[in-house]
Amino acid sequence: MTRVPGTTMLDAIAHEILTPDAVETIATEVSVVLNKLHTLRQSPSDAGKVMLSASGHDLPDPVVFFEDRSGPYSSIVELWAHCGDYSDLAEMKGDVDPATLDIMAADPIRYVHPDLRFYNIIVRDGHLSGIIDWEDSGWFPSSWQVHTLRWPRFGCNGPWLQYWLKYRFSKEAEAAYAASKSFLIKSPV
Repeated sequence: MTRVPGTTMLDAIAHEILTPDAVETIATEVSVVLNKLHTLRQSPSDAGKVMLSASGHDLPDPVVFFEDRSGPYSSIVELWAHCGDYSDLAEMKGDVDPATLDIMAADPIRYVHPDLRFYNIIVRDGHLSGIIDWEDSGWFPSSWQVHTLRWPRFGCNGPWLQYWLKYRFSKEAEAAYAASKSFLIKSPV
């Protein structure tokens, strides 16, 4: 293991080392990493499973503020039923418009960093040096990354949040993100 040179983006912002333009530059560089992650594909034995770690195990459960673990789920819609606080998939199907379910099911499964906030971004000289805290990353619907980067909270605010609010993810991820807001009570991340 090698130490990533630099400082967290959080510290750089707190010490006023980064300008809003530098934050945008770093966010653009992070988007290049995200595009490379989107080229990864699941192994055939795990195809279709979500909330699945790289090692094939469960991940921290967002419904209970990550204090328990859950997953993997056999489908994207099954995961969203869990996050939507439905007792099961049948209850969700009885409550959510079928067109919304189709949009959610069409969202491609991608490898996602679910805590991609500026305290996990390492910067150096105004550029991305590295991304840390990958242990809870795994296979999720691609819209999960959109939720991660567009939900205002500590580590995702100011120019960083503004960049991701304007950034356009894939058509399927954007559609699923918009559709998920019709049944989710809170962000899944």
